[in-house]
Amino acid sequence: MRILVRFLSRTSEGATKRRDKVFETDTLTLGRGTDQTIHLRNPSTALEHATLVSRDDRLTVRGLTMTGVTVNDAICRHAVLKIGDRVQVGDNLLTIIEPPEEFDFAVTFELNPDVSAEEAAPPDYKTRLADTGLRPRKWAWISAIGVLAIGLLVPAMVLFNQSTAGLLRGTPLPDDRWWLSGPLHNAHRSIGEDCSACHTPFRRTPNHLCMECHEGIGKHIPEGDTVAEEKLSERRCQQCHKEHNEPQSLVLREHIVCTDCHEDINEYAARTELRNVSGFVVGHADFHASMLVPGPNADDWETVRVALSDDNLKEQSGLKFPHVDHLAPEGIKGGDGDEVLECESCHLPQGGGAVMRAINMERDCQRCHRLDFEETDPDRQVPHEQTDVVVRDLEEYYSWRYLSGMEDTALLGLDPNAFRRPGKITDRGARERITQAATEKAMIVGDELIQDRTCANCHEVLATEGWPGIAIVPTRLTERWLPMGLFDHAPHGAFECADCHAADTSENSSDVLIPDVYTCGDCHAGSDTTGKITSACIDCHGFHMEGADEWQH
Repeated sequence: MRILVRFLSRTSEGATKRRDKVFETDTLTLGRGTDQTIHLRNPSTALEHATLVSRDDRLTVRGLTMTGVTVNDAICRHAVLKIGDRVQVGDNLLTIIEPPEEFDFAVTFELNPDVSAEEAAPPDYKTRLADTGLRPRKWAWISAIGVLAIGLLVPAMVLFNQSTAGLLRGTPLPDDRWWLSGPLHNAHRSIGEDCSACHTPFRRTPNHLCMECHEGIGKHIPEGDTVAEEKLSERRCQQCHKEHNEPQSLVLREHIVCTDCHEDINEYAARTELRNVSGFVVGHADFHASMLVPGPNADDWETVRVALSDDNLKEQSGLKFPHVDHLAPEGIKGGDGDEVLECESCHLPQGGGAVMRAINMERDCQRCHRLDFEETDPDRQVPHEQTDVVVRDLEEYYSWRYLSGMEDTALLGLDPNAFRRPGKITDRGARERITQAATEKAMIVGDELIQDRTCANCHEVLATEGWPGIAIVPTRLTERWLPMGLFDHAPHGAFECADCHAADTSENSSDVLIPDVYTCGDCHAGSDTTGKITSACIDCHGFHMEGADEWQH
């Protein structure tokens, strides 16, 4: 838009001088501030007093103060202007005129010629207290004492004499409720109007009053951490938990509460393994997974923290499990025929969706991966245990079959008459031969079951010196990969599992399928980014850590 502003001024002889100025803009600002388009020198006008806005072939004036502007002798806050309209701001006069060719609008700006110098000057409102017949010092003392009594002494009677609390609170007289800076949060409504439950006279709320109700609150650092604990011990609950605030929120969500320390964490903990964090996703360190790895002994497992961006990151669970085969679209062979599996077929959330239920062989796998071993007895399965337990179970099973006469005893070179009374074989040689045959059969079946047919499909099998000569490599799955963070699957139910976990393309059980920080950043961002879900530090990280000592005060 092209707007012509014609500045008019009067000479001492009464002649009118004019100066034209062209503005290529949609908005003209009027005010006493030096940054305004049209500068008003009248002291009664505001720094930003009004605007002229051209839009849709209309010129509109809008007042930015309570006093507004005067349009055609009528005070208003907003008006659509037409040619000939007069806008008065203080002693300044703007008139809408016919715009010359090539201009959209034109206005003249001048000092109102009908306003005298005395009228243009700001009025003198100076009045001394003595002019009213009152003595300044006397009434100053009376006012100060009145304010002190009404605002402090009378309400303080509730603190020093609880019997007067109900009396004062039931009358129009001031009481301690006058000191409330805002309403109580809903979580503290049970306290009611008992201010003394949290406050002591003329002191900041001490932490021990919070701990009387909130027992077992953990510290911010685990035991033995290198973070300077003395710095944190000086913090008060009220530094992070703000009561009597609106909108109601007991926990400060600003990320600066955390980044004040974590932006340069080595200043507070020289030997810490934590990385600097200044925001999310920009400025956030890589996610570090806490993964179980085999220890020096067979039954010992250690937890190591590894960055998800590490190219050498591999899970060492001792289990063979290709996700891509189990998630085949055409399905896999199951106990009752072909079955199409989904992630939810084995992985179900627990604890409100924060973690997934641990995988269990008998519940989640055995319906497809059966542990049967005898064609003539398909319902009998060996226990899902170590090899010595499996072979011992097979020995007991085949001993029972032989003693019960379920096998062709001629193959054992025994008299069939010896089995007429099961369990009552008195021939010592026959009993030894049956035991030996059952042991040999158990070893043959066990070797086939463990190394060739069933166990080796999911487990690593090793040769050992002890009986029975083979063993399963210990297996253990990591159940919580990110214990330092909080995550709930429930709010993410609208997404497919594969949107975050690349299980449908994973061919090795050593693949770690935990999403990294950039995957989260597809939807989440810090407060400095628009267009995404604003996420604060406390949405994923709690201040009071699990496993830390309790905060004592």
